[in-house]
Amino acid sequence: MRVLEFLNRQIQITSIYGVPILIENWFIVVAFLLSLISAKSIPMSYSGDFLAAFALGLATVLLLIVSLILHEFAHLRTALKFGLDALDSVIYPFGGITRFRRVTDNQEIEFRVSLAGPVASFILAIIFLILTFVASAVDLNFLSPSFFQLFSINLLIAILNLFPAFPLDGGKVLRLYLRKRRYESNQANVLAAKYGKIIVIILVLFGLFLIFGRNDLFNGSWLIIVGIFIFSVARKIIAEVKEFELLLVKDVMTVPVFVEPNTIITRFMEKTLPLFRQNVFLVARDKQFYGVLIVEDIKKLPRDDWHQTKVHTVMRPIVPEYFVETTTFVNEAREIMRGNGIGALGVIDESGNLIGFIQRGKIRKRN
Repeated sequence: MRVLEFLNRQIQITSIYGVPILIENWFIVVAFLLSLISAKSIPMSYSGDFLAAFALGLATVLLLIVSLILHEFAHLRTALKFGLDALDSVIYPFGGITRFRRVTDNQEIEFRVSLAGPVASFILAIIFLILTFVASAVDLNFLSPSFFQLFSINLLIAILNLFPAFPLDGGKVLRLYLRKRRYESNQANVLAAKYGKIIVIILVLFGLFLIFGRNDLFNGSWLIIVGIFIFSVARKIIAEVKEFELLLVKDVMTVPVFVEPNTIITRFMEKTLPLFRQNVFLVARDKQFYGVLIVEDIKKLPRDDWHQTKVHTVMRPIVPEYFVETTTFVNEAREIMRGNGIGALGVIDESGNLIGFIQRGKIRKRN
């Protein structure tokens, strides 16, 4: 168990735009194995001896990791362009998985962010293909096999990530499409992850074909490794969803930011909003729930009126769709938030006191 815990532990290898780029320890083991496989794929006439071949194989794998980081860099650059705030990014053999502070419901933004990675990998494939021919032209033939391996893998990464199966980039677009089709978020995640398992079967079979049918040990092994990790991530997602279905609102709620009904709008905008960057605030006094304050509603008011307008005149009065009890299942609460027009809920206890807050896209299980 301790070995598994160590292998699953994440370490930071760099950062992009201040976003930590992480890699799990097992990837180091995989990189070593791929280096050996790459060395075996390089003709001895090019490398001279096995140690030289291993050094060249290791350099090839390191360039592959750099390619994966550049793949994720393209995602992050596009995401930041559209104002998405990333928490971190974990590099996998097929690309990476980035966590964002908020999940976008804009299909066009999700499509552009998801497409950026495969485009970057395709460009890298072209660069390595050019380097393959250049190496041959300048009598550096020993580099040609490595450059060709990097060309073929980057091309496969670009094509693979277009498949509509999570956790691939195409699967993220599929997941959003399913949510737009009124699938509940967990249902969309599970369905996209199940498609991922189907892709795994195709990858493993194709990898075996490359190894035994085309004698392409490096690319075949890489496809099988990618398949294993896609399966692992997909299975983890399905398990998390099943666990999540049993959670109650009290397991995920946060402490609410209360705004008193008699607060002047100017004071709220100058004092409260800068400290708590959210769009929905609960209006309450002594834990009694009065309504919700939406920042967009305030912006519809003339700014000159802010200094004489109180929160209770702008807030939306409380209705049953604006709150749930602590014993409500999280999935049920999510469905209520999808239809209540504010994407958030107050949480009340059995006495009717306001004690919590949940917001769509920001639900996390408390430790």
